[in-house]
Amino acid sequence: MEQKQLEQLKKSLIEEKNRIEKDLGEIGQKNPKVEGNFDVRFPHYGQGKDENAQGVAEFEKNKALEANLEKRLNEINETLKKIEKDDYGVCQNCSSKIEGPRLKAMPTAALCVSCAKIQK
Repeated sequence: MEQKQLEQLKKSLIEEKNRIEKDLGEIGQKNPKVEGNFDVRFPHYGQGKDENAQGVAEFEKNKALEANLEKRLNEINETLKKIEKDDYGVCQNCSSKIEGPRLKAMPTAALCVSCAKIQK
């Protein structure tokens, strides 16, 4: 991948990282003990049974959202580290070059197509 494309990708990933961190901050707070981990806040709607049920439902929804956002954030952070180490686009399983079309479709891909098929 050309340096100009790599810089554009890095910029795009940093922007996405910032958006995800903002979204995570709206439903939780950073866990100071674990990098890239957020703890979901429990919403307080009141003391009634209906309000508590609504709070539990909201918490469960936010917990699932938090897990998905954290996963994506970790993928982005790993990709940014690879770019910095000049190791981007190398399959972490077989060390071969990850195909350009795959990286274009999925910039955070850690595996080449062959290794990804095997893991499924």
